[in-house]
Amino acid sequence: MKIETMMPRYLFSAPQIEDLIKVAPRLFLGLDYDGVLAAIAPCPEDAQPTKEICALLTHLSHLPTVVVVLSSGRTIADLSTLLPIPGLTYIGAHGLSIHTPSGESIALLPPDAFVAELTHLRQAAETIILDQSGCHLEDKGQVLALHYRLAPPATGERVIQQFAAAV
Repeated sequence: MKIETMMPRYLFSAPQIEDLIKVAPRLFLGLDYDGVLAAIAPCPEDAQPTKEICALLTHLSHLPTVVVVLSSGRTIADLSTLLPIPGLTYIGAHGLSIHTPSGESIALLPPDAFVAELTHLRQAAETIILDQSGCHLEDKGQVLALHYRLAPPATGERVIQQFAAAV
């Protein structure tokens, strides 16, 4: 295959996707939410998809030869609220939960798994970030996210080191 005809690996536009669909017998699109479908934002709640992304995903989800899967560290509830598009498969909590277009929900861990460990980590993180400007803990059930993007670099580095030591 000539280099000129290869698809760029870093970015697909809608026309490029449609060209690929025309020649592929089936297409699987596995897409992350933050940083792919929505721009990285200072706070997770600020990361919103554009109307164009929603329209493109809606179009793709209706094509019989295309499977669209959204994967994220976010919860399934969060993903399906941000992108309430029929026909999508949602993979949340870094792969711990799956929701299919047919309505099937799959949990890879029982809801009470690692309760003691998560409680310990939650308490440690809350203590570490207490009074640390720009840091907050997001509790997603079986996943904890320690956000420090809004913290000064030295604070973020210190928080990461302290949390790593607590783990």
